[in-house]
Amino acid sequence: MNPLVIIFPLLGAILHPVLGMMIQRAAKDGVGLILMAAMSNLISALLFYLWFGAPSIFPLSSADLAPALVGVLFFFGQWFSIHAIKTGDLAVHSSAMGAKLFVVALLSFFFGLEKISGLIVIATILAIVSVYFVAGATLEGWRRSQKTVWLTLISCLIFGISDYMTAFWAQGYGPVRWLVIMMLGSGLVSVFFLVPRVKTATVYLRQPLIAAMVLGAGFLIGVQALLVNYSLSHFNVPVLINIIFSTRGMMAVILIWLIGRNASGVSIRKKLFGSTLMVVAVALALIS
Repeated sequence: MNPLVIIFPLLGAILHPVLGMMIQRAAKDGVGLILMAAMSNLISALLFYLWFGAPSIFPLSSADLAPALVGVLFFFGQWFSIHAIKTGDLAVHSSAMGAKLFVVALLSFFFGLEKISGLIVIATILAIVSVYFVAGATLEGWRRSQKTVWLTLISCLIFGISDYMTAFWAQGYGPVRWLVIMMLGSGLVSVFFLVPRVKTATVYLRQPLIAAMVLGAGFLIGVQALLVNYSLSHFNVPVLINIIFSTRGMMAVILIWLIGRNASGVSIRKKLFGSTLMVVAVALALIS
């Protein structure tokens, strides 16, 4: 097994709580959801294009419509994810993103791509159950976090489809061209939403701290997207990659504990137990 299959999504998981806190800080300063999503995806598109050496994508053909449409999906996946981060507990959101495993696993099982063993099924179930514990292991905690969870689940559905299509089609299409056109498609949607908000964006970007949070979060989202989507397009094991990426729940709990920002009232012990289930899921996936 290529070690990058593990290293890249793990690095993406480490970045998740950091960029999440930057988004929450920008939201406190009044930065709107659409503006943050558009800026983040535009930065991501630029990063992908430059990382792969600004490849020529012309002439375009009808086959290029597939990655472009996946890019549109990716934009809206980010939109719901950022919305979930803004509305609630970062640890709940990060762990709830583990539900994306279920989407990818089902698609892989029904349409074929990656063999789904019994251990992978158990790992997927553990990843989903962990959300309940991170939310407090009570119905009250679940109700308090349900908006964050539902927004995250919508994001999971969109990202799960995007991940599967990238892993399924990119190999035959050409991984680099797929990723560049995919992210340029996301970038074009970002421009559509950003143009009417140029004046607002200018006001925020003139304030150094807000600019650092918005641009910094956008850059980290781009790096995270690059790490995960490169893995999906080159290694063709979307379920395993998503299980490793699901450790972002544990990363969020650890970061919240380290900086003392456990504002939800849920004990760190419960959050840590829930996020530990993700680590168990990773171990099961790796030995399957």
